[in-house]
Amino acid sequence: MAPKRGPRASRAAAASRGASNRSSTDDAVAAVAAATRAEIAAVPPTHSGGVQLYTRTAERICALWVPTEARGSQGRPPASEIAQLLHLVRPFSTFAQLCGVRSLAEWAQPVLQHRAAACAAALLNTQLDCYEELAAGEQARAGSDRDEAVTAVAMDQISSGLYATVLTLSSIWEAFDRPPPARAQPTDPATLGLLRAQLLEQLAGDGEVVRALARLPGFVEKHIWPIAGEPAMPGVQYGAEAARYGCLLLSVIATYVTHVLGAVKRRAGPGGGGGGISLDTQRLFADLARSGLVASLSAALLAAPPHDPQPRAAKGDPQPGDYREGLRGCQWDVMWMLMSVAGAVSGVGLHVLALLDSPQVWQLQREALRQVAALAGDQFAPRAQRGEEGSGSGSRAGGSGGAAGDRGRSGRGGRGGKARSGAASSGGGSGNSSRSSPRGGGSDEASGEQGGVQMWPLLQEASLRSDTRQSWTRQLRHMETCVFAAVVPFDAFSGYGDMAAAARLARELLPSRTQAADLGARVLAAMHACLTSALGAGEGDEPPSAAAPRVQTLQHWPRCGGLLVRMVLFRMRGATDGEVESCLPALLEMAAWRVGFAATTLAGGGGSSVDDSPDTLPDALSALLQGSVHLMSETVTPAEAITTFSESQEATFWRLVHPATRAACIQRLTHPSDMGLPRWLDVVLRASVSRGGWNRQAQVQAPQTDRPLVLTGALAELLGALMRARLPATQRGPEQEQPRCAGEGEAGGVGGSSSGSRRGSGQRGWKAKEDLGLVLTALKLLRREVALGLGGGEGAGQELQAFSHSRLGLASFVANVGLSDWGLPGLVREMRRAEAGGAGDGGGGRGAGGPRGGVAGTDVAMVTQAVAACGSAVLPYMLQMVECAISELQREARVNGGRSAPPVLAAKVTSGLHTAQAAAAAVVFAAQHLPPEVLLAAAPQRVLAAAAQLLKLLQEVQGLGVLQVLLGEEASSYGASVLSAVLYSIRDAVVLMSADEQLLDRCVPGWLWAGALGGDAVAGLTVNLDPLTDLYNQAGARVDAPAAAPRCPIVLIDQRADPAAARFDLRGWATEQGQRRGEVAAMARGVAQGLGLMEGSAWREALAAAAAGGGGVAAGAEQEGDAGMWPPRLVRLCGNPLCGDFSGGSEAELKLRWCSKCCAVRYCSAACQRAHWPGHRADCGRWAGRWTADG
Repeated sequence: MAPKRGPRASRAAAASRGASNRSSTDDAVAAVAAATRAEIAAVPPTHSGGVQLYTRTAERICALWVPTEARGSQGRPPASEIAQLLHLVRPFSTFAQLCGVRSLAEWAQPVLQHRAAACAAALLNTQLDCYEELAAGEQARAGSDRDEAVTAVAMDQISSGLYATVLTLSSIWEAFDRPPPARAQPTDPATLGLLRAQLLEQLAGDGEVVRALARLPGFVEKHIWPIAGEPAMPGVQYGAEAARYGCLLLSVIATYVTHVLGAVKRRAGPGGGGGGISLDTQRLFADLARSGLVASLSAALLAAPPHDPQPRAAKGDPQPGDYREGLRGCQWDVMWMLMSVAGAVSGVGLHVLALLDSPQVWQLQREALRQVAALAGDQFAPRAQRGEEGSGSGSRAGGSGGAAGDRGRSGRGGRGGKARSGAASSGGGSGNSSRSSPRGGGSDEASGEQGGVQMWPLLQEASLRSDTRQSWTRQLRHMETCVFAAVVPFDAFSGYGDMAAAARLARELLPSRTQAADLGARVLAAMHACLTSALGAGEGDEPPSAAAPRVQTLQHWPRCGGLLVRMVLFRMRGATDGEVESCLPALLEMAAWRVGFAATTLAGGGGSSVDDSPDTLPDALSALLQGSVHLMSETVTPAEAITTFSESQEATFWRLVHPATRAACIQRLTHPSDMGLPRWLDVVLRASVSRGGWNRQAQVQAPQTDRPLVLTGALAELLGALMRARLPATQRGPEQEQPRCAGEGEAGGVGGSSSGSRRGSGQRGWKAKEDLGLVLTALKLLRREVALGLGGGEGAGQELQAFSHSRLGLASFVANVGLSDWGLPGLVREMRRAEAGGAGDGGGGRGAGGPRGGVAGTDVAMVTQAVAACGSAVLPYMLQMVECAISELQREARVNGGRSAPPVLAAKVTSGLHTAQAAAAAVVFAAQHLPPEVLLAAAPQRVLAAAAQLLKLLQEVQGLGVLQVLLGEEASSYGASVLSAVLYSIRDAVVLMSADEQLLDRCVPGWLWAGALGGDAVAGLTVNLDPLTDLYNQAGARVDAPAAAPRCPIVLIDQRADPAAARFDLRGWATEQGQRRGEVAAMARGVAQGLGLMEGSAWREALAAAAAGGGGVAAGAEQEGDAGMWPPRLVRLCGNPLCGDFSGGSEAELKLRWCSKCCAVRYCSAACQRAHWPGHRADCGRWAGRWTADG
């Protein structure tokens, strides 16, 4: 029986066994090290034999690191010894040299034969296990007597070792896209396809590489970032060096996903070269999703420690700037990876987007948008506005150095070497966040913050002191890619019809509608600021010169902003009217910046952006103004389209919005010095027309899709408000006064203000020549359409089917902006007040254009003449449109008997209703604001008669009941409301024209009388449509001839409601109407006064100015009663109605010359003058000698 051992003997025996085990493991480690060193000396690592040596060395090291249970508690070498042994594989960290001198067919064979990818993955797992244990040991000893820099030095070695391993994998997958060397032998494409497929199978087939790489982001976040964030010992920068390697590790993981997805997508397409190797893509994506690789990668990037924007390291030490450059490249690679995942949808299907379905990815995408939004500060302003260099965060937001190309790299292997010299694209964000990551922070000086957000190095290119075009081009790519990375997944879902997934993604990415709207506005403001700076735009709100050098990067820029607008608008689906109203200021600003993209790229030579996303240009503005943005989506039904996008209701929402909200909207569209929505719309419209966007044949073939720029009545109301807001502030009434910005940052409801792009403290004064640009371009286009005429036939039917077609939109726009109270006539009243006051500069440096800071009298006259010019063109065009609709409806009844498909027929009915309503309303506007001579020439009575005929057809031939097929119970109220609106307009127009004896005699003789009510009663008056339709059907009457009297009164005034009407007897109408014109006119004036129709007439304002001898009224004009409104010689338009010159950014840029005989009409060319001479001859003789070219 063996003697019992005491405790001391047991401990001694255990120590002896431990020493023996350590001795054996030491011997094993030494043997592996000796064998590897000997083989390296014999076989260069870059030779093809080096692949076999690498895999053999990796297998030896992995064999030493086995589970403890297999070899006993002391049977495994210490982690520190394995860590030292792992340095032996560093010479094999890249096959780049081998790939450079060998063809794919040559070097791929040993890689495939020895399963280099699988060995590298196993080695990576061993490294991570070893380093986790090593890091845990370091943590256990923390707080003892260890040196501050020990952990940093150890982590520097650990991270560089990990990077050497993942770089081996990187060298394999990056070779997919590398062209063969010049000296390589040509290889059969089928063979190359087979080799690529086999390599892809080893890289992604069994999931080993995916699972190994998926562990790295967590290791970086848990172990490398804390070390990098510690304050280093004086003169020791290993923490920054470890952080640099952490960035490189994340970059390699991102490029792995990018390359694998690209290879899978190519193999899925035609000629993919599958070569019989079947890679289960479903399993691959499932492995990627289960591993959480993309999510952990996003979380690790968000947790990256702050960087020093201006490092101050001692000479010879590793530069902290290398970490910043590594972080720049990491941000680019991750953003590019997110784009690649979404881009793979076209090749492999929507299931690939499951990789992005995680809160970490959404947070990163949101942060990318916030980062871009934070750039909407002053660092994009010209240097003169930025102030002294080095002052403030705007000038310190940059890093050192710059990116050199999209994906350039150099010297990624050794420690202390420069990580990369290139990176490109990424960014995004709202600026409402106080930090860019959970660990971001520091002062503006120390951490490069902008608006409370620590700026990504990727997006600091533009703040460098070298304002070179190459620097701005890189910045454009960076910002574009950041926004694309956030919005392309949404575009993929919606583009492939998965609207439920698109809605969910929009909710997750943009949880708050208010913040989403503000974020979208700020992002687009930053993008536009960078764009204008890159194109060399001048100061102020003038668009860049057309001579600015073309920037090729702009080809995707408009689509980038358009997708963001689309996603934000999609997020508004289902919102209440209150939510839409609270978000309206930011939404309008966002849509305006989107239009600015189109205008700026067109003016800067960046190519056409008009047709990229027509639904996000002025259509979005109109939808916002009519409050239908919450229904804008690809899923709207025809019924929703009819009720939502109708011309009759589009301006209602804007008028019902609370005045404070409207003021906030106008303030956000006018406060920045570079915001110029009317000018941008002008540029886009002119470019669209010049490039065939307003092609008449295309309009007939595809009226619903060929809408490069839709001008609508609602847009006209906004334009009028913007023009009034630019008047000197002290001369505007309280309703037009804009509130000050209440805070920068979070959107606070209706008054929320975007701090982005709020540079420049003042606005220049209002100048009619400059601010009327869009109005004149639209008027010129309308005059051209009038001169060309609208034909009937099948084309008219297709036009009438459109829910909101371009022609009606153009006519409504010109009518509303040129003739309505919220357009130019209202502006005339404000300008007359400013002209009379002439006070100061309006405050805030808003210099005005007239004497003593008021509004110039010439400007008042120019706007007044523009009113007359709009009216003279709108009424003939409305007549053409109504007659076109009549012709189509008659053809429908004659050919089909009303048996068209319900949606088509309903579309024609609603479009006809809107056309009749717009035409009748235009007559009311014209009767209010035009002098009698101009109004008579436009034949308003013909427009009213045609509108009545159209209504009769809609009621009797088609029947408003057809709307019940789509609208159900709402059909009757919908049709009745439009019908009532038309009847109100006819009533008002007849009353207004009857109030003037000249118009009563030559335009509406006998149309107004008094008597007992009957028929369709409208507020104390009766409107009879039958006599109007009879007048329309009378053949042979010229439009400028005196109108014939109807067979009975058209508008009857209730004898009991108006004392003046008591003296009239309906039985004496036929015999007394000619003798009692004065009494009828007096009665009409009283009724018009009671209805408020006589107030604010632009014509009467001009008469008052003429009587005062001011207002820039031409000499002698008041004698003819037109108050200087006709001819509109101050309005700079080519006199030829068929002029098709829409070049330049505005009509003011064209060189016009006076007619040498009358000096009343200008022409852009001799050809236009010759073409117009037959129509101008009579007027030229009448006007000759009245004016000179100077005044």
